[in-house]
Amino acid sequence: MKSKFTRTVPSDFEWTSHQNYVYPLSEKVTSRFTCRYTYSPSDETIESGEASQDFLAVGVEGHTCRFVICDGVSLSYRGDFAASFLGQRMFNWLGHTKELSGQGFEQFLCDLVPDASETVDNLEIPSDMPLLLKDVLEEKRSRGAETMYLCGRIDLPEPGRTQGRIWLAWQGDCRLRRWVDNEELITEPGSFVTKERWSVRHGAVGGSPHVYTEDFTQQNEKHRIMIYTDGFKILDRCEDPPEMISILNRIFVNQAKEAHLEDDASWLELSWDT
Repeated sequence: MKSKFTRTVPSDFEWTSHQNYVYPLSEKVTSRFTCRYTYSPSDETIESGEASQDFLAVGVEGHTCRFVICDGVSLSYRGDFAASFLGQRMFNWLGHTKELSGQGFEQFLCDLVPDASETVDNLEIPSDMPLLLKDVLEEKRSRGAETMYLCGRIDLPEPGRTQGRIWLAWQGDCRLRRWVDNEELITEPGSFVTKERWSVRHGAVGGSPHVYTEDFTQQNEKHRIMIYTDGFKILDRCEDPPEMISILNRIFVNQAKEAHLEDDASWLELSWDT
């Protein structure tokens, strides 16, 4: 099936999801990267008028691409808030931090807690809500809002930087898939688990963040990285990107969401040559 994309060709670009909108498949091409993405709240989220608990952002500045995907924990208090709060700040951190490191990233997550905790305490609960439900929400709020996440930055070779590098960090079960020259690679199997996440009360939960770095050591390779939330778990059984694109096209037909989505869903694919 032929891919259907909204296609533009900017030199640089930045895109951030709105948690109440449906975004059909789009493609952005820069001088070094090709970025494809789509995002949608679930059917239930749309019908209720609530915000999606997913957050997705991607930005390209010349030879560098940064990206963030977050999946709020629905059983926590306001997983949508946690995903948006962490996602936006993580996206900014990736853009303003010159040297990325695991220690620096973990400290960044810890430093967010006071502001996040204060902000969630100030979120209003509707005054006309039944008292019993309000008590349940207040108890949830005391434990805090939580989200899973996966973020990264790709720095390609350029004048003054002869070697490229990919830097990734995550907690939770957001999907990460990578290909080099059409061969799929496995990154730290067993480390993508739901018990790990970030909390507005405690910072990293379930252990320290997983951090992975890799240098580009060969020339003339074709790289592809794909990240998505469990709303698109149907893609887990697919072996190659064209099959995934075909499935996504069947979900988003004629710029509108046609298929049923049981969960909020986000998907991003980045490709580049070295």
